[in-house]
Amino acid sequence: MRASALSTASRAPDRRCGQPSRRWVSRSRSRGRRRDGAKRLRTANFVLVVTKRHANHSLASLLTGVPTATPIVLLQNGLEAVEDVRALLGGAEDRTIRHCVVAISATLLHAEGRVVRSGPLAELVLAHGLEALVELLVGAGVRVRLVDSERLAAESRGKLILNMLNAPNAISGKPILKMMLDRKACLMAADSMAELCCIYRALDLSVENSLMRRLPLILRLLSWHLVNWLLRVLFFLLSIAGKRVLDNDTSKSSTVEDLDAGRPTEIDYINGEVVKLGVRAGVPTPANTAAVRAVRRLEAEAVARWAA
Repeated sequence: MRASALSTASRAPDRRCGQPSRRWVSRSRSRGRRRDGAKRLRTANFVLVVTKRHANHSLASLLTGVPTATPIVLLQNGLEAVEDVRALLGGAEDRTIRHCVVAISATLLHAEGRVVRSGPLAELVLAHGLEALVELLVGAGVRVRLVDSERLAAESRGKLILNMLNAPNAISGKPILKMMLDRKACLMAADSMAELCCIYRALDLSVENSLMRRLPLILRLLSWHLVNWLLRVLFFLLSIAGKRVLDNDTSKSSTVEDLDAGRPTEIDYINGEVVKLGVRAGVPTPANTAAVRAVRRLEAEAVARWAA
């Protein structure tokens, strides 16, 4: 039994997070080698889609060739990935298309073409019915948690709250920790998260992780002058003690990685998705609308810079 993974991730060699990859995954890149990829997909027991959301249109022809009985699992951002892919495949309800919530902290080094793990792979969250895939993943050393479909949806909503950090991180141009000392960036993140939480309440949608529900308050506290000053003092004392935490921090969001590489970002599927939900719920979303516009400007500049 094997899984075939569609990825637009990078030019990375056959390594994951600095370690040799296991042979349980047969990779087929969305760029090139489509014939070989289509053949693998026809014989795979599972298809894992780990592309950016905006790449789904180009993958539609490949996914159409996947046997109807083969589960397609989407490891992607946003709340409507399953609906988008099902629509691209003609709206067929007989296909098994599932979403997977991904919690991972990793940095892609484009210059070296490799992935470096900057934090532990926390876990993948899947709904019941994919036990055979879970067995493969656990055998490869990946932590997986099985939940019911309602809880998976609630986990996805919590992940989208966390993704509200992406735009401020890109706009500030600073690593994650240094961004937390930027009061404007913290306030932008807090406002974006608060709008999303208001939408959830208006639509009566639950969020599973209690920490995610508290993130708007935490980020707002970080934007306060006193808290910001205390944090700066703390990092200064740590640097005196020889622990230069801020200087050693290279963590950044996937949005920043896309901009650094001159690629389109997923802003339309993160903050842009909040704007669409806000229209549906009748909730104003000025912070998320501003975030979308700002990142689109950065994206246009980055693409033009790489094209030149």
